[in-house]
Amino acid sequence: MYSCHCTSFQYPGDVIPFVPLVSVLTTEECQVAVIQSEELLFGSVNQSLSIPCHVTVSACNGLINSSPMMVWYMFKKDSHSQLDLKSQPLKYRLETQHLSIHSLSADDNGVYYCAAILKTVSANKEKQAFGSGTTVTVKENSFTTGHMLLVMLLVLLMLYSLTILSFIVCIKTRGSTLFLQGRLRTSQIKSTSTRRVQFGAVVQELYTKRNLRSSNKTSPSEASPENKCETHRKKEERVTEDTTFK
Repeated sequence: MYSCHCTSFQYPGDVIPFVPLVSVLTTEECQVAVIQSEELLFGSVNQSLSIPCHVTVSACNGLINSSPMMVWYMFKKDSHSQLDLKSQPLKYRLETQHLSIHSLSADDNGVYYCAAILKTVSANKEKQAFGSGTTVTVKENSFTTGHMLLVMLLVLLMLYSLTILSFIVCIKTRGSTLFLQGRLRTSQIKSTSTRRVQFGAVVQELYTKRNLRSSNKTSPSEASPENKCETHRKKEERVTEDTTFK
């Protein structure tokens, strides 16, 4: 004969109730306790999750053939099944008594029960002791593919804006440079013309002063015709006076 201490568990809305769970199994003076310490665990898509389970065996006195064998059950709203740990080694892995689930997805939502199977020596029968169950909820990653596309679009838009801005700045800078070069060239031309005019004025002034000096310096052999006539008249008068006196 064996007896059990039963516990009940409150299920979330998407999981149907199950029969009362055996957390402690006593058979022929052999007692096995299965404890699932976490009632609710959250995971993210494509991540891993570990569901703890602890099994203790006491006062067996050689009444069981071997250590309890660990199995896991998964219950959903419309179905339940035993997890095939051997055929899906990449998905499920049993680490001592804990269950590790890899590459989480929305299909992994449900309640997971840890069970210890006992095989007695006298009756040669298997009996199971269940844990209280752990509810697993898988959440979508906050950074989804849509968010990634949006970020890429924003980055491309930013690069495009920077390219356009750089192009506009280059055009304005080039226009300003050409304008400054034109003004500088015009200023140089005006400066050159001014220097030429000033130089021409100086040369003209020097030339004029030179002509004035030349006209003021008149030699004796270069007497004017009036002076020559006056000299001739005076000579004639002198000759006339000499003739009269005689």
